[in-house]
Amino acid sequence: MKRGQLVEVGDPIVEFDSTYQTTALDELESQQASLILGIERMSALIEERDPDFTQYAVAYPNVVAEQQAQLAATKALWSRKKAVLEKESERIAEELKGVNREIPAERRQLNSSREELKILEQGQAKGNISKVRVLEMKQKIGSIETELEQAKGKKAVLLKQAESNQTKIDQLHAENILEIRKEKSKAVSDLSALNARVRSGQAKVTGTLLLAPVKGLIQSLPTTHNGSVIQPGGTVAEIVPVEGRAAFKAKLSPRDIGFVSVGQAARVKIDAFDYSRFGALKGTVTEISPTTSQTERGEIYYDVVIEVDKGYFRDDPERFAILPGMTGEVDITTGEKTVFQYLWKPIYTNVSRAFGER
Repeated sequence: MKRGQLVEVGDPIVEFDSTYQTTALDELESQQASLILGIERMSALIEERDPDFTQYAVAYPNVVAEQQAQLAATKALWSRKKAVLEKESERIAEELKGVNREIPAERRQLNSSREELKILEQGQAKGNISKVRVLEMKQKIGSIETELEQAKGKKAVLLKQAESNQTKIDQLHAENILEIRKEKSKAVSDLSALNARVRSGQAKVTGTLLLAPVKGLIQSLPTTHNGSVIQPGGTVAEIVPVEGRAAFKAKLSPRDIGFVSVGQAARVKIDAFDYSRFGALKGTVTEISPTTSQTERGEIYYDVVIEVDKGYFRDDPERFAILPGMTGEVDITTGEKTVFQYLWKPIYTNVSRAFGER
């Protein structure tokens, strides 16, 4: 770019060094990927499925590997805790099998002993069996009945233990899922905040390339050297628009500000076009600065913007158009008198400068 060059809307004006912004953005995007992959890992645990890390497998292989390792470690921890309870369930199940085999056997033995007791009692009645034999059989039957009741009681206890242990297994799973859900909820919240920082970082990287906002001529470039530093709030370039309605920016003395207001008619005389031959352009006061400014020579003034009805003379825009940089003088009709403002700096279609007096 150089002074006087015509630029179109969107043309690059200057590109700032984006090393710092790019590095910061890379770090933020790495954190973003880690959170997204972590959320996917936790979702896979909750939904009992395999995670899908393919979206970041190429760009962030280390992050993917870390998440896979965390997934494996979590599953291993859950498995160890569950294995302890499952081992207890296996012990209970084995004891139940033994009890379930024992109870039918005890019942068969009890039934057989009762039949034998009947026979003995019949023999005793006939005098063939002694009373002692009958008593011994009754004792045996009592012992079998006791063992049968003990087996039934043991079975009931084992069933309750099995139910309780299964409840512990289910509770362990629920606690694991609840813990993961809490962790996932925090990660989602962190990701939401991080996404805003990523968007800000992307805007900063994109903002290192400054584009022309309007079509116009480069009026000034404070610096054109590679590696130069522009202070915060400093001027990168001044562009004079070449499209839109022509406007004249003049300087008005503070002693005349009370006579001038927006909407007043004005006449603009351009130095490049002899007033005696071309006359003046009609315009209107469209803007008055809210406060004063000061020139390098210490002159105090208000900025006044006058928009002209047309940017050319004699209905011939091809030959007699006013151009950026032309100087002139403005007469503002106040109703009682005319304010003369003498131009010191160029006019242009949207912004120009002049200093005047009433």
